[in-house]
Amino acid sequence: ISFQSLMKRKLNELQIDDPDINDYLDMSLEGSYNLNNILEKLLEFTRATNRKSLDLVPINIKELAEQVKREQLNQWGPDRVSVVIETDDVLINSDKEILYIIIHNLVNNGLKFNTANHPEVTITTKQDSNQTVISVSDNGIGIDQNYMDSIFEPFKRLHTKSEFNGSGLGLAIVNSFIKLLGGSVHVCSKPNHGTKFEVRIPYDAI
Repeated sequence: ISFQSLMKRKLNELQIDDPDINDYLDMSLEGSYNLNNILEKLLEFTRATNRKSLDLVPINIKELAEQVKREQLNQWGPDRVSVVIETDDVLINSDKEILYIIIHNLVNNGLKFNTANHPEVTITTKQDSNQTVISVSDNGIGIDQNYMDSIFEPFKRLHTKSEFNGSGLGLAIVNSFIKLLGGSVHVCSKPNHGTKFEVRIPYDAI
């Protein structure tokens, strides 16, 4: 429990209701949350850029996508957002933790950078030659073509924090982990018409 949380609890116990004090504590709590989020993403990004070895195991992508779906619906609320999975039981020999982080970050971004009445993300898979193609598409705000080359840069933010909260590291982490798996990513997007990330992963990661 943070110091700010303890202060709010103590004020409630003492029945002190000062709007200014409460506002200051709320801002402080929000700042602490944002700082913790950035620190967590920094640690994740450091792992992504420094990790050299892979823990290769057979992975059912549908099961992994279902896990991401459950966690995202729990975070955002099942009545507020939708995560649609359109895939069969596709198996791939890869690193489960890394593949989870890739799908999780893309789905979370699709729901976060979204002003639709009902944000929706769709996960699909297909097999192409010696690769598995995982597509994550959303009905979000989209990305301007002028910024397409820079969206995977660390700390690159296309919007202010007052518009959309975030660390600016999510896509950088995704890109680093995709490269570690020997894969690639293609982005198709248009402002106000959503975004589609197409991730290509070898059957056997290198």
